[in-house]
Amino acid sequence: MDFIAGVDGGGTKTKVVCASPEGKVLDTAVFGPFNMNSIGAERFSALLQELCAYLNGLGHCRALCIGSAGISNKGNDPYRGDGNDPGRHGELESGGRSGDRPEWRIVRRRASP
Repeated sequence: MDFIAGVDGGGTKTKVVCASPEGKVLDTAVFGPFNMNSIGAERFSALLQELCAYLNGLGHCRALCIGSAGISNKGNDPYRGDGNDPGRHGELESGGRSGDRPEWRIVRRRASP
């Protein structure tokens, strides 16, 4: 099934809505807090793994939009580097394959030396 997904990552819960390309809601799910400032990097990474597994289990996620709480604190991001690296801890990208469809995965980039 092809779908698009929106993630509302809040300080107390994360809501995901998956819809057809035409806009019909196909599935929703609720996960834990999305604020890395309050839950820490390890729990945030675990949450992203859980979100990826959920999305990959539904079919082919063609587009993903994430609105997130707690993204303004650069001090909590061990992968940020000197502030010029666009990569962030737990960045998601579509890559890899499961059968005939791409899967979402977590990407970690470190700043170049």
